[in-house]
Order: sequence, then structure tokens, then C-alpha cells
Amino acid sequence: MMEFEKRAYIRATCICEAEIVLDEDNDETIGISVIDLAAGGLKFISEKGNTEYVMGTVYSLRLSISESDVDMDDIMVDIKIRRIESGGNDVRTYGASFENITSAQSIRIDEILQYKKRLMGDV
Repeated sequence: MMEFEKRAYIRATCICEAEIVLDEDNDETIGISVIDLAAGGLKFISEKGNTEYVMGTVYSLRLSISESDVDMDDIMVDIKIRRIESGGNDVRTYGASFENITSAQSIRIDEILQYKKRLMGDV
């Protein structure tokens, strides 16, 4: 029987920059705040009055990590909205999974998680 190495489940609760790409041709994006990032997806907040994201819809997302001591390349991934929560009068929280993610994208997300965990002192 073949043995598989189980991928460690890594979670970092942090805020990082991200943009939902609405129109790639015209570089139309909307900034969001990622409040939870994991290997399988993320949770983000968006102020009400901004674009409302639709349950089950796939969006392109640009994740950016830029800190004073490191500047990682942005990563483009597709996300699918799985949950929508009301976070009070001014914000809405969305849960999304990564869709059609490549091995290279998965590795980059792991690198981002490891970096953020080191910054937070959790490693």
C-alpha cells in the first residue's frame, strides 16, 4: 500500500492585502481585508455599500504580502464564495474556498502562511 504524506493544516489569523479582480482588462479591482487565511480558503470582510459578492460565484483574487522586511510576489487565485455573514451595520464577512488551485499556487499560499505565522510568533 502506498503511503501519502499528510499535508499539515496551517491557519494564520491575520490581515493581509487582497484585491478582488472585477475586470482584468481594465485593471478594475476592489480591495478587501483578509481576516483568516488557510490552505483551503479564506475569510474576508467588505464594507457594506461596496460590491456584494454572490454565494457560489467564482472570483479572481490577487493576494499581496508586503512587509517592511520582505516583499513576496503577488499570487492570483480563484475563490468561490461559500458563506456570507452579516458583521454589523457596516461590514459583511465572506467565507471562500480556493478553486482550481495549482500545485505552485498551493505552495505559494503555504509560504505566505508560514511567513505570517513567523511574524506572529506562532512557529
